[in-house]
Amino acid sequence: MMAALDRALPADAILIEEAVTNRFAVARQVARQPGRHLQTGAPALGWAVGAAVGVKLARPEAPVVVVCGDGSFNCAVPTAALWCASRAAAPFVTVILNNRSYHASRRPVATLYPEGAAVRGDDFPETALTPEIDYPLLARACGGEGRAVETPAELGDALAWALDEAGRGRCAVLDARLPPP
Repeated sequence: MMAALDRALPADAILIEEAVTNRFAVARQVARQPGRHLQTGAPALGWAVGAAVGVKLARPEAPVVVVCGDGSFNCAVPTAALWCASRAAAPFVTVILNNRSYHASRRPVATLYPEGAAVRGDDFPETALTPEIDYPLLARACGGEGRAVETPAELGDALAWALDEAGRGRCAVLDARLPPP
């Protein structure tokens, strides 16, 4: 998905990254010029979607694209960010790397306690994002648009569509469905 994103991103796009467990994939596969790739460098779960509003207000001529995990997106209070972006005429695109899990919470437990009860029973309380959220519908509820993509081959066309939506003044959310952890 990240290689497909890299191929589809316009050179002038500003990438705001909060991919957490996929951070290294973004760093390896998405090349940006200096000043075109923003991240916190420290834990701040949920900052990217709100930051996109500010970045778009500061740089209205540039396409703004957020890449975040589903857990990060949910912690961002996305309804507030998408609604504010709509009101402020600051549309941006969000690509949600959706593994349907708070994998950043699940992975350390499995790493620290590989023989533990959670691993043995495949039971990691409060890490499954169920019931599944319809992210495209959420975007529409806040004045934007959304689509789900299942494969890297779909991402390029979907990103072009999403950037066009942002160019028309609407935030767009792409639900990039990854295999579950």
